[in-house]
Amino acid sequence: MTNVSDSLRLFASENALEFAALLGRAGGGTGGGSFGGGGSSGGSGGSFFGGSGGGVGGGAGLAVLFFGGFGMWVVFMIIRMLIRRSQGGGISTSGVASTLPMGMAPSAMGETFGGGETARASTAIELTAGIDEIKAHDPAFDPDALITGLQASFYVVQQGWSERRPDLTRSVMADAIWNAHRMQIDGYTRSKQTNLMDGLAIQYANLVAASCDGHHDSIVIRFFVESADYVVSDENGKVVRGHKNMEPWCEDWVYQRSARAKTNPEGGLLQRKCPNCGAPLDVEDTGACKFCRAPIMGGDQDWVLVRIDQLPSWEWAMSNIPR
Repeated sequence: MTNVSDSLRLFASENALEFAALLGRAGGGTGGGSFGGGGSSGGSGGSFFGGSGGGVGGGAGLAVLFFGGFGMWVVFMIIRMLIRRSQGGGISTSGVASTLPMGMAPSAMGETFGGGETARASTAIELTAGIDEIKAHDPAFDPDALITGLQASFYVVQQGWSERRPDLTRSVMADAIWNAHRMQIDGYTRSKQTNLMDGLAIQYANLVAASCDGHHDSIVIRFFVESADYVVSDENGKVVRGHKNMEPWCEDWVYQRSARAKTNPEGGLLQRKCPNCGAPLDVEDTGACKFCRAPIMGGDQDWVLVRIDQLPSWEWAMSNIPR
């Protein structure tokens, strides 16, 4: 599994752009992940069906519903690492099972607050138990409503990537993953290239993990997405990598918050409000609210995106949904 500090050093090198394309992780490069850039673990297309805790089908319209004028152009980094045909397996406590070809580690961006992995539920019973753990201290926790809001934030992240505007994604991402995302965007800006993903649409979104370890609540949303994925030169508009064919890809997005946090009936980050003062959401690069100056992207008060895992293939992801 890629280490965040190692990733940052690589991105800081002169070969940052090439590494991003090979890594295939959030925020960049054709053939890559969804985090600010897509993740094609190998397949194309897809649809979200609700698992225990809810799964909601989606599309670009969600972004309009939740974020008004935000455009629907999207971009990501997708790595087609020839793992589409890798054999499926069970989910382990290391998060994504070791089902990739020998010597190939699954791509990931970001890190959890505790620094460990988030185990995926293997059955619907396990998933329901995890949801109940969270509801024990937050009775208002509603997985279905949360998934709907997180789909909208997914499009915001992709917009920020395609428009090379990390300021848009600051209100979604925790510090570590956002800093890496911003560095990737800076690399594309310096190289005068843009990663585009035409026709981006979520097909399915499923909750595949929910838990509380006493310190943090954690959930994992599996996005099944379809899009084109290519990089163009800003100077002449020519495609320099990737292609415009629609293909499916899948990623797990890990969100966390403090175990002391509770669902705010007045709304929080997903409703574009500061979870501390209730003002319209406007987040500084430091992760503080521009109105009350309170740090709000550390997960103390609301859900934030901490990590993205690129999955082996659409088929693998479907076969490992908790049932």
